[in-house]
Amino acid sequence: MTKPTAAANATGLPESHIGPYGPMSCSIDMPALRKMRMAELKNLRSALRTLSEVAIGLCCQPRFSDEEDSDLNDAGRTLDYITEFLSAYEQAVVNVAEAAKPVASDDVEDRAWTLLGFQADLTDELSSFAVWAAQAVRDEVEAKFREQHAVS
Repeated sequence: MTKPTAAANATGLPESHIGPYGPMSCSIDMPALRKMRMAELKNLRSALRTLSEVAIGLCCQPRFSDEEDSDLNDAGRTLDYITEFLSAYEQAVVNVAEAAKPVASDDVEDRAWTLLGFQADLTDELSSFAVWAAQAVRDEVEAKFREQHAVS
């Protein structure tokens, strides 16, 4: 026999036997992030940003707001929580990439795309972004030089 949750009780539906029991929480697996290659971090950050933008877009739909005012309804608040979690995960990915000191030019480039992609969404001034991009290009050129000339 399944144990009904408060939400299931309110609707008269039994709890799913395959669903979770009680509250769940999500956490960011920092050790897993630290083990990822730079290309994986770059791709994960991009995916998290896309998921976050989709969730933000959904939150703007009328079905996720109360009819009386423009406040989010319960489903909208849940989506907003998911969006916050996705943003926190993206920030964690960026923090790991920022702390990394890759040597291979491909890794240096992937790290740069991770950081620049994140900064592009946050910066208001093109000049600041241009400086970050120039520094990223410098780092990649130096890494390629070291590889080509076997300099460590």
